[in-house]
Formats: sequence, C-alpha cells, structure tokens
Amino acid sequence: MCILDPIFASAFRKTLGGRGDGDPWLKYFYGEDFGVKTAPFSFRSGKWTLRGHKYFVNDGPYKGLLVFYHGLGAGHTSYSQECAYFAKAGYLVLAYDYTGCMLSEGVGIDNLGQAAIDQRYFYQWLDQQKDLADMPRYSVGHSWGGYASMMSLQPAYRVKKAVSISGFFGVASMVGTVDLKLKKLAPMIRSFERRRLGKEAAIEGLELLKQVHAPFLYVQGEHDQVVKFEEHFKVLEARKDEFPNVSLYLVKNRGHQPYWTERAQQYMQYIFDGTVSAEERNQRKADIDYDKLNEDDPIVMKAIVDFLGA
Repeated sequence: MCILDPIFASAFRKTLGGRGDGDPWLKYFYGEDFGVKTAPFSFRSGKWTLRGHKYFVNDGPYKGLLVFYHGLGAGHTSYSQECAYFAKAGYLVLAYDYTGCMLSEGVGIDNLGQAAIDQRYFYQWLDQQKDLADMPRYSVGHSWGGYASMMSLQPAYRVKKAVSISGFFGVASMVGTVDLKLKKLAPMIRSFERRRLGKEAAIEGLELLKQVHAPFLYVQGEHDQVVKFEEHFKVLEARKDEFPNVSLYLVKNRGHQPYWTERAQQYMQYIFDGTVSAEERNQRKADIDYDKLNEDDPIVMKAIVDFLGA
C-alpha cells in the first residue's frame, strides 16, 4: 500500500461516490420506443448483480454480437436509440449498467476503473452462454463507455473490432487531463488502480493499442472539452504511424456527443445552460422535445456501422 492510497481513494469517493442514476427530470427510453425488441439479462460482478438488455429486431441470424458501453451519469438506457440503430443494422446488441448505475446494484460508482472490472465479469458470463459465446464480437461505447470499448480489445475477450466515441484512454491519464496538478501523479494513480481493483483497471489504452491488431475506430468532435480533443484525437493523429490498426473520424462543429446532429447538440446546451437558474434549467428539462434531443447524425452513425461491417 502506498502512503497516498487513502488520499486517492478519498478523492475518487468524493467525486464519484454517488450512484449514477441519471437526472430525475429526464426521461429514459427502451428499445421498444425505437422500434426494436428487448430482453433483460443479468450477471454478477463481484458481490453485485449488474443488469442490462439485449436489443434485436428478430431471432437472427445476426452479423455479430455488439456490446454497447454507456457513459457517466446514467446507464445504458441513455443510449437506447443508438443501441436500436445497431440492432436494426443487423447486430444483436447487449448493453448493461455498470456497478452503481441505474438498473444495476452497487452503493456507488466510486472509481472509473470499475467499468473495466465489470467488463471482465461480463465476458466471463458471455463465454458461458451457449447461444452467444461463439458469435463474432464487436464493441462500441461513448465517453466512459469509449474507454470501456477500448479496454474490450484485450485478447481474452475476442472482440474483432471496437469503436470509441469520445472515450478517454485510461483512468490515470484522464485524471491528469482534468486536473493538470495531478498529471505528474498519473503513475502513482495507475499503481493505486492496480492495487485496488486489479490489472484491468490500470491498463492505458495507448499501450493496449500497441499490443493488439484488431481494428479500432476513434470518433471525436473537434470541440470536445469533456474528454479533451487535443489530448485524445490529436494525440492519435500525431502518432498514427505507431497504431496501424487505428482509424480516426473527426466530426466538425461537434462537442462531446459527435454522434448527434448540430441541432441536437445546440439544444442540449440550451437545456443544460449553466448561466440560468436551477429553476429555469429544470423547467427546460420538463419541457424537452425528445425528438429534437435524440437526433442522431445519420452520416456519423452509418460510418460506424460501415467500419464494423460483418
């Protein structure tokens, strides 16, 4: 144990200690709302039961099994429209909520590295499902889920192709980009992750990409400052010779949700405008036009499906 471990643990707990149960003012959708069928599934991650849904159009055959990983704040139902899109494109989509999020058990999120641990248990569960274990595997994720999608390229998981939409490269490096004062402590934070959660939580994506050969697509909006564009897309672009298996897709005039249209992005900024009072923001949430908010960019979504192929 490092002398700084209690400090790191306290900092993570203070920032991420609560559950990711979404915004009580927002409506969360299911696959049926977007014209596909769903079926629940669950598995154990340590002492907690994690829950999710399968999204599908029919009983097969499918192009493959696509795992969709959600971002921070809520669970996979924040992405039901995107899961439905991939189901309509011919995939059997599986999406679940991480420990401490929405449908899943857990006291709180506590640590971003938990997604990598949940993922390990998920693939162990998947390998035991006779009807699913031998299907070709693909993964897509956004933000925190983009990190998880990158982590799914570990050889043991047998993922053929992965897509990260605005995903960070690793927990330690993400902490360093959020707070420059902590950047020098990234190696110590990485060691802390390994000691606390296991080796999966300490993996950094750029190192992983050098070790694997599976095709990987990184999608990001040029104005993303949640997962900083300059420290992610630009880094991969500058070092592209080191990563022959990596493809890049730059989305102009978009922020952290580059799979949305510009209109949807602007509408989200209006709803969550931090310059207005909390009362006004809540009123805007109560009056949301979800057709406008859930407006995916067909060009970006098609590019992802074209990359995945069959």
